[in-house]
Formats: sequence, C-alpha cells, structure tokens
Amino acid sequence: MLYLLLNIIFGSAFILVLKWVQVRGREEIVTVGCINYITAAIAMAPVVFLQTSPSELEMTPALLGSVNGICYFVAFFFVIYMIRWIGVASSNVISALSMLMPIGFGILVWDESPTAFQLVGVVLAMISLSLIGDKPKDKLKSFDKIDLDEPETHAVSNTIRVAAMIIFFILCGLSRLAQEAFRYLCDRDQTQLLSQYTLAAFVVAAIPSIVVLIVRRKKIVFLEIVFGVVLGLSNLLQVHFVLESLKVFEGYIVFPVTSAGGMVLITLVATQLLGEKLSVKTYICISIATLALVLLKLQF
Repeated sequence: MLYLLLNIIFGSAFILVLKWVQVRGREEIVTVGCINYITAAIAMAPVVFLQTSPSELEMTPALLGSVNGICYFVAFFFVIYMIRWIGVASSNVISALSMLMPIGFGILVWDESPTAFQLVGVVLAMISLSLIGDKPKDKLKSFDKIDLDEPETHAVSNTIRVAAMIIFFILCGLSRLAQEAFRYLCDRDQTQLLSQYTLAAFVVAAIPSIVVLIVRRKKIVFLEIVFGVVLGLSNLLQVHFVLESLKVFEGYIVFPVTSAGGMVLITLVATQLLGEKLSVKTYICISIATLALVLLKLQF
C-alpha cells in the first residue's frame, strides 16, 4: 500500500509543481520544464548502462520510448496553457482520461473485449470531458515570460481553448498508447527493457529541451534548477513505484487506485493550497471522471 501512496504523490507532483511555479510568477516555467527532462535523462542513463551492455540494447523499446518522449515534450507546452486556461484539476482530468485512446486502439487492433463496467466507464469519461472548460476563479496573474497574446474576444478564446484541449488530449493519449504498445510488443518482466524505454523517452524529450534553453538564452536562476530537478526526479520515482506496486497488486487494482487517488490529491491541493476555486460543474466533472477511471480499469 505504501508503494501505491508514493506513486500517487510523485505522479501528481509534476502538474502541481507547474501550478506552483505559475503562482509564484518568479521563475521561467519553460526553463523549469526543460531542466526536468534533462534531469530525468541524466538520472536514468546510469541505471540503463548498469543493467544492460551495448549489445543488449533493443530497438523496439527505444522506438516506443522515443514516441513517448516526443509526446512528453510537445504536451508540456500545452499543459502550461491548460493549467492557466482551465486549471490544474481539469487539466489532470484530460490527461487521465486520455487512456480512452489506448483502450479504443486495443479494441480495434489487439482484439480486446471491453467489459460492461469498462463500457460504462467510456460513456462516463465522454460525459466528463464534455464538462471541462471553465476557467478557474483564482488570482493567478503571472504566466511565465512567454509572448502569447490572449485572444481579445470570448468566442476566439473559447475556440483556441477547445482546440488546445483536444490537442493536449491526443498527445497524452499517444503517450499512453506507446506505453500500451510496449506491453504487447516487449517482455514486461525484463526490467532492462522498461529501463531502455524510459531512458529513450526522457532522452528524446531532453534533446529539444537543451535546444530550447540555448535558443532562448535566458539566464537560469537557482530555483528554476531546483524546481526542474524536483520534476525530473518525480517523473522517475513515479515510474519506479508503479512497478513496485505491480509486484504486489494486480494491474486492475493499481491503475484505478493511482488514477483516482491522483485526481483527488491534485484537486485537494489545487483548491486548498494553490488558490483554485472550482465551479460546481467542475466538481461534477471531476467526480464523474474519477468514477470513469475506476470503471475503465476494472476487470472481472
């Protein structure tokens, strides 16, 4: 149970730290995100090379991890705007419910048969996604130092917001799809293959991150490094603890508990500590999404 709790904490840390950086308004959020991926890649590299000789490196986990890494990097630029436009709690709902993509792909390509519970979960997930969109009523004024002009009209703002939500959902879904493909195409019991996948994901995300830091030529302050390192280590630790959890519990227990638990934790922290004020519709959305997440992973 401790591993489940630690996975929920570290899995939720990424989006919560991003929100905290925005609330502070003193650090460059893009810089923090880039340092995060660089940190994760550097920390993961020795793990892989201690486990695996160069001759044992395999192409499949590297390719799947690379797809995941591209999604990580691109999705980051969407999530920082999602947090501002719809809040940290609703952004997490989109990310969590993106598991609809690998579920749909599994049904169409891998001949998976959804249970009655999962079908109900899909319906609830779609309902929940349709309720997302309210801007949080908090006092967040600053938003990095990125040049992005807010749309002047309400109609244009809604159009951009919905388009960004859809793209963010697709990116998160593709990331989860790469993880699901790993489950089918690689031997999950071989720890070194999962390590290779994880390293490939973070290296592919780290390379453009380094380019961004060089091109922007922004002075990096100490706290940006601190926040970036915290994010990077949180990414790695949540992967470690979900693997440890799977050694003790079945997947149909681990994934619903961590997904729903992360939803609740992020909502509590966002509202109680980070100043988000959610509408009644958003609370209903989160409640439906939490139930949907549990049902989507139930297997009987």
